[in-house]
Amino acid sequence: MKTKFFVLFIALSMTAATFAQDDVVLLPKQEEAKKFNFGVGVAYGFFNPKEINDLLGDAFPSENMDYGFSEFFLNIVGKVNLNYNVSERFLLTAFMEYAWAPKFITDNSTDETHYYSFNRFAPGLSPKFLIPFGSGKHSFFVSPGISYNFMKFKFDDADFVATANNFGLKFQGGVNLQVGKVKMQPYMAYDYTKSNDDKYDLELNYSGIQIGIDFFF
Repeated sequence: MKTKFFVLFIALSMTAATFAQDDVVLLPKQEEAKKFNFGVGVAYGFFNPKEINDLLGDAFPSENMDYGFSEFFLNIVGKVNLNYNVSERFLLTAFMEYAWAPKFITDNSTDETHYYSFNRFAPGLSPKFLIPFGSGKHSFFVSPGISYNFMKFKFDDADFVATANNFGLKFQGGVNLQVGKVKMQPYMAYDYTKSNDDKYDLELNYSGIQIGIDFFF
């Protein structure tokens, strides 16, 4: 599986290099000094880690709770980005993102409160292709990418901790809006990443949809 990810990433990089060399216009001279842009972003993620959710659903059925449910479906994402502007219509983005999915529940059958979380830290790299529209100030973008994911499911402090690491893929599309000196990029993305914890033979699956916005300065 990891070999396939490397092959795919090499193919994407070769395509990006060809695009940058043959089909794009270089940045105007007045913008050449700013080849790098730092950015931050936030997003909501929607996912269904099936094996973990099945485990939680069996342990804490909904009839034992006054409200809510035990399964995961939402995570909150914080991002740090660094853009390298190769040309007017092509750039490379290095990113680090942290996704946090916390849960508090009270089991009425035992009158106990439980806290658990499923988190992911993922550095990655993605080429970004810009497609100008209108006057050319703004653009659509598409961005396939690769990441390496560190996932952790933690139940009631350290009583139960499952971890797994693996490569993942990210497919992202959105709009690049130039507002003064700030670039805003609202986007939708799909992340594909999952791996097994060997200790508990439990699949940790963080695949799902993200809806968010990045700001570059």
